[in-house]
Amino acid sequence: VYFVGLLEAERVAGGPFDVIEFPDIGGWGLASVEAERAGIAFTKTLLSARLHSSVGMIIRNERYEHSSIWNGIVVDAERHLLKHADVVVGHIGSIIKANAEHYSFTERWEGKTFEEFPPIMLEQHEERPSPMPVASGEETDFIFSSRLQPFKRPDIFIRAAVVFLETNPNHRGMFRVVSYGWDTEYISWL
Repeated sequence: VYFVGLLEAERVAGGPFDVIEFPDIGGWGLASVEAERAGIAFTKTLLSARLHSSVGMIIRNERYEHSSIWNGIVVDAERHLLKHADVVVGHIGSIIKANAEHYSFTERWEGKTFEEFPPIMLEQHEERPSPMPVASGEETDFIFSSRLQPFKRPDIFIRAAVVFLETNPNHRGMFRVVSYGWDTEYISWL
């Protein structure tokens, strides 16, 4: 579905995309990567995979996600995407390294991975905005938007919010957990 949708979007745009980026989860870019490898489509497009939290990494690190035939297929699709993407982008170097070791891609990814923390800049010469300092009394909000599961560590966000607010009692911004989960006991604990 993603592959066909991208072909249609490319047709409507009147030409090839410069970059198409897929998240690692679910292996959604598998058909597009295979089409590029076969010379069928996207031959003038850089296909990128962004490391987020693949099912394969989640299963390895917590038994919250159970092994199953379906998850096996998803994990294989994720691995294939990460193996054959033109570029792999991660937000933190240690996450890139952990993924490379997990999938046995350390050598394969040499020169193919980039560490880039959002905001994502398309041009190398663009300057990144400097982080906005948060002084006591500002109204900056902080948001946790990842899934509520132990692997994503929402407890660290919550604890950091408490420490920040204890140290900055005049801060008027909000700390928001904008997410979902299915383990009601874990969510109640949070």
